[in-house]
Amino acid sequence: MSSTVEYYPNYGYVGAPANYNGTGPNGGDSAIVNLNQWFDPGDQAFIIVSACMVLLMPPGLGFLYSGLARRKSALSMIWACMGSFSVSVFQWYFWGYSLAFSSTAENGYIGNLHHFGLMNTLGTPSPGSPLIPELLYSFYQLQFCATTAAIVVGAVAERGRLVPMMVFIFFWATLVYCPVACWVWNVNGWAFKYGVLDYAGGGPVEIVSDLIMFP
Repeated sequence: MSSTVEYYPNYGYVGAPANYNGTGPNGGDSAIVNLNQWFDPGDQAFIIVSACMVLLMPPGLGFLYSGLARRKSALSMIWACMGSFSVSVFQWYFWGYSLAFSSTAENGYIGNLHHFGLMNTLGTPSPGSPLIPELLYSFYQLQFCATTAAIVVGAVAERGRLVPMMVFIFFWATLVYCPVACWVWNVNGWAFKYGVLDYAGGGPVEIVSDLIMFP
């Protein structure tokens, strides 16, 4: 006696899977709909593991800066990196993801507030791949924003105070990181439309964090 499971993954990377039938643009209601049925479980597991691995980078940078700093500043550098991570999480939830990856923005430079507070992101297909939900994609991209913020903290090692640095991180992520991420990773970004391929964060992560250290 055997049972047959009908499963039709779609590997077209533009648009939603052909068999997607969610509950509208609000992202779905997990109380009445199995939101995982539209997505590939293997792809979801891979992105979760990848996000958790990147999650280790901010504390790792904190230990790196702590080892490079003088003894009196060692603990404060760890606190600064972990504080920047916390601020990045709040900023990303508040409006960071929407400014970087809003699929309804068309100006090509920065997103709108369609996903403010992570609204409309629960179970809809992600802009990166229709095989994973947008909420998971947001969690994955959050790790890059937080890691970049932790890199920026190293630019003011032993030269700044903790609280003003956290305020700076919030506005830096809003005014610098999110627009650049929108340019190269948002399907409506001007650089993305010109064919720029940034699959490892060379623009929003490396270039942006390095340039902030020049002054």
